[in-house]
Amino acid sequence: MLNGAPVSAWSGEVGINPMRYKAGVNGGTWLSMLSSDLNNGVFDGAALVNNFEQMTPYRNYVGKYYDLYKNPQANRQRFLDFERWWGGFFLMNDKEIEWIVENIFIGNRLARNTGQLEKGVNIDLRNVKAPIIAFASRGDDITPPPQALSWILDAYSDERDVEVCGQRIIYMIHEQVGHLGIFVSSQIANREHTGIASIMDMIEVLPPGLYELAIDHFEGSGKEKTFTVDLKRRTFEDLSQAIGKNRTDEEAFKAVHRYSMSQAQAYEHNLRPLVKAMSNETSAQFLRSMHPLRLQRSLWSSKNPLAMATSHLNQVITSKVDRKKTQEFVPAQTTQETHHPSEVYAHIKLPAIESLQQDNLFLQVEKMFMDSVRMTLDFWRDWQGRYTETLFFGIWTMPWFRQYGQSVGSRRLLDKDALRELPKVEKALTKVADGGFNEAVVRMLILSNIVADNNIDRDQLMRLTEVLTEQEPFAQLLQADLAAMIHTQTLIVRFAEDDSIASLSTLLKTKPERVKALKLVRYVVGDKAEDRNPATLSIIKRIKTALEMTDADIK
Repeated sequence: MLNGAPVSAWSGEVGINPMRYKAGVNGGTWLSMLSSDLNNGVFDGAALVNNFEQMTPYRNYVGKYYDLYKNPQANRQRFLDFERWWGGFFLMNDKEIEWIVENIFIGNRLARNTGQLEKGVNIDLRNVKAPIIAFASRGDDITPPPQALSWILDAYSDERDVEVCGQRIIYMIHEQVGHLGIFVSSQIANREHTGIASIMDMIEVLPPGLYELAIDHFEGSGKEKTFTVDLKRRTFEDLSQAIGKNRTDEEAFKAVHRYSMSQAQAYEHNLRPLVKAMSNETSAQFLRSMHPLRLQRSLWSSKNPLAMATSHLNQVITSKVDRKKTQEFVPAQTTQETHHPSEVYAHIKLPAIESLQQDNLFLQVEKMFMDSVRMTLDFWRDWQGRYTETLFFGIWTMPWFRQYGQSVGSRRLLDKDALRELPKVEKALTKVADGGFNEAVVRMLILSNIVADNNIDRDQLMRLTEVLTEQEPFAQLLQADLAAMIHTQTLIVRFAEDDSIASLSTLLKTKPERVKALKLVRYVVGDKAEDRNPATLSIIKRIKTALEMTDADIK
């Protein structure tokens, strides 16, 4: 699962994703190295959180407090839970943050197949054999869809290359959820995450290829809400259309990467020994405690006498709160007893919803003011992003910098026309007439349910899983043998479709075998006529012709 993962950090849209230009304007890897050295070999995660908050200044500086005090009773616990989680800053050692910054954000080495966890061994995404599900969102400012999905276009020649590698890559693009929402939104957890989890155990039987996960046809609400999960077979053209075709601006990042490496080397040889000699654990703890995000909490902690007084007053008030479910306020002078002022105000129960009408004049003035604050902060954020982008291209698109970055290479993409000559493909094609019932059924399922339809819904996927893992004779197969069989038959169908159909009669020699195989195919595809599209019916007709079978034979 790759949820909002920036595997291709150079990708993005001009004018839309300014975060990717930070390294070319503010500095390269040496800044994270300096920060770690000042903190005695530890990188403070509060710096990353602070950068994230700059993307939504209104929300972080004003909006979340406005929402809290607008409905304090209803929002108090949610606010506290989020702030405790958000304020739990993680610490990383210097090697961790250096690797992340250099290999992902600045070097883009994962997508270029040049990243290394150990010397001499590159991290090749093509060698990942487990199914990959990549979840991205158009509302994500931190990891937009191009950064989450462009690595697929970089690592392979086309969708056939994905099949040659025996991989199943499933991508999903949400239309509006933000970066944090991908991980913590309850709405996403109830729909997208549930939809993904519902097919986790079944995608192993999918033929290798590129798919898009679609969740639609919603019915009901709450816990009773239902929806359908479809896997649509996609091409590289489909993926390029979804994330944007124009990627010429990525060339400028090559020069940034090379210059960052030069800066890092200069810092490591000249300044790093001095900075490390000046740093110790005491100074590191002081620097961490003085970070603005920590100060805004620690200054109002129990160490502050004013905070302690406020905490005491809060305990007095809350201990006197009327537990009855009423929002009425009874003034002290209407009772026979004399109350302390704190006891009087203790009877005020904070409303769970706004008590004033929305057309109240003061509420409208308040809303107008907050809207002006939001527009001002958003304008400041957008202006800063445009300035960063303009400065980046003004520097790194100069002719000498373009020449400077040409030495930064990527993996050599295989010629699409040469895929058929690959040893894996040639070996698979030699087995077009080899095998028996199992191979024939798998091949027929790929032809009718995947290649022809280009779409498989969750019900079909469940039936496909049932046939290939639970029914005989497939139940006796090891998972590795089944995966190898599906891979081989996929290559045969992809690169020799006509021969794959013509040779079925060789694999299924007897009429009972042919009848049984066709019944299994019909069961997976669906018995109802509306479950089959014209392409599927055409393929099944060609299969019946090759097997010399008719509809009457399989009734």
